[in-house]
Amino acid sequence: MVSNNNYRLGNLIGAGTRPRIDDGRLGVAVLEAASGGRRPRLRQWDAPTFEVGSGGPVPAGVDGEALMIDPPLRFTIRPGALRVRIAPHHPGASPGAALPNNFGDGIRRLFDIARHG
Repeated sequence: MVSNNNYRLGNLIGAGTRPRIDDGRLGVAVLEAASGGRRPRLRQWDAPTFEVGSGGPVPAGVDGEALMIDPPLRFTIRPGALRVRIAPHHPGASPGAALPNNFGDGIRRLFDIARHG
């Protein structure tokens, strides 16, 4: 998956959300095939550009539409090109932005809540 900024993927709370859309980086996620009794593994990173090469057309989903695209597929991001209108009563951030990034972050936040009330 290639997206405008990283999605939180996996089994954590907030999976499938993007805490931000203004980082100016592509979010890239790849599911590595299982091998040798090992389960499939999700790898995720961000980059300013990303290219997919192939010997033939590449099946792709673009905004929910199934397509076959001739390679190479070149992805780039243009920071600041997307303008978003937000309702006056909106908190100004994705609800996913308030969620912990990982287990350790969640534990630290719980201790902060317990300590500061």
